[in-house]
Amino acid sequence: QMERITDHLEKVVWTDSFDRRQLMNGWETQENAGPLVSIHDGVVSITGQFKQDGKSRVWQRRSASDFVSIEAKITVQQGTNARVGLFVARESSRQGEAQVEAEVVVARHNEPGKNAVQTRVVKQRGEENGPFTDVQGFDWPIGKPVVVRIERVGDASSTKVNILFDGIPVLSGRPLPALGRTNNELKLGVYVEGQTGRTAT
Repeated sequence: QMERITDHLEKVVWTDSFDRRQLMNGWETQENAGPLVSIHDGVVSITGQFKQDGKSRVWQRRSASDFVSIEAKITVQQGTNARVGLFVARESSRQGEAQVEAEVVVARHNEPGKNAVQTRVVKQRGEENGPFTDVQGFDWPIGKPVVVRIERVGDASSTKVNILFDGIPVLSGRPLPALGRTNNELKLGVYVEGQTGRTAT
């Protein structure tokens, strides 16, 4: 019990209210697919049309040993026909391109008229284009903020992940040891992914 209390006391909660005109605070962006990242009125937006297949995203870098959880309030606006979600990933770079080594994602379905909440866990390279799994009984509403959370549990040798959607677990205890290796750097953030001509807000 003392070990658990000590571990809890060592954790730090970091919150960003985005009450400024520039992103700053270590946030990074990727915008080459088309939609652009902006900040205004305490909100970060990823908005626009895809000029090529791919992702636009905003993220923080954290060491795996520091990562406990990430939580974000996300609003998907009317007219969005791209996938929108929260992610935690371990990536490597090859010829300037990011390659996913391991990743966990919670997202809204990308097809018009489908509001399903989806999850995907990538345990190793080569699985990054695998299918998403629909969470039965959950819809991601248009125009309303939802709180999504990805958290890591267990130690470095037995790392598991949980996903919560508006406080309700939608994935629990999924093993993902690649996210727990303490010498790894992780990316934590929000993304939109779509094909050429699709739009996101």
